[in-house]
Parts: sequence; C-alpha cells; structure tokens
Amino acid sequence: MDLDQGGRHAVVAAAAASNTTPEVLLSADRSGVSADARAVAMTAARLHGHSLPTIARYFDRDHTTVLQATRRIEKTPPLRDLAAKIAGISPSSRQAPFGSTATSRSS
Repeated sequence: MDLDQGGRHAVVAAAAASNTTPEVLLSADRSGVSADARAVAMTAARLHGHSLPTIARYFDRDHTTVLQATRRIEKTPPLRDLAAKIAGISPSSRQAPFGSTATSRSS
C-alpha cells in the first residue's frame, strides 16, 4: 500500500517548508534539516490518517522510526504546528492523534 495524494502532499509540502526536495526527505540523508523535514512529513501523513507501517514503507524506514519521529514532532511546537498545517488541521483544534493518555482515572 502506498500513501495517497494527501500523504504525498505531506512530503512535498514539508520539503518546500524546509527549502529542500522530496528526494532528500526520501533519502538516507541524516542532516538536521532533512531529518526534521522528514519527521514533519511523517507526522503530517500520520495526522492525515495513514498507519505507521504504510508511512514506514513509503519512506523505506521501520514503523518504529515513524513512531519516534511523530513523538519528537509532538514535543516541538513549531514543527508540530507545521505538520498540522500540512495535514490540513487547525493546530488549535487538534486532538491527541497518537494515542496520548488523556483518560481520566477514578480513585
């Protein structure tokens, strides 16, 4: 399974926002700029509804790499907001999309 148009848009938009190319995001380049842009694209694809394995296959990575990237972006407000914008989600109205534990416990 491949990313749909929205997922591929995430790669193109994250590359453009980082002044790089989609090819760099899909490469093995580990520079800070490309790693951040790749993580933003992965997060945007995740917010768009794609599964970790689907995103991992598209980026030729392991699903745990995608999980780590999305968790890192969630902790970085400017990058988190960029990923939400790319995914077409208002940053202020976002719900916890990655299984955050926002449940209440009864004592």
